[in-house]
Amino acid sequence: MREHGTGEMLFANKVIIVEGKSDAQAVSIGCQISDVDVDAMSVSILGISGAANLPDYARVCNSLNIPWLALS
Repeated sequence: MREHGTGEMLFANKVIIVEGKSDAQAVSIGCQISDVDVDAMSVSILGISGAANLPDYARVCNSLNIPWLALS
């Protein structure tokens, strides 16, 4: 997690997991356009460097009872 800069998810109310940094930026821009303030809602948008890492992040979220959504 430290390697990908995704440690913020540990403090989030909800997490959106995407494959890469450009995907995370696209979701963030989409939220801004839609007037969704993810920071105020404590939603972390994470680019996890590939879909192969998804199960690991899902496991962490599940173990911490953090709702998550994956876009692949």
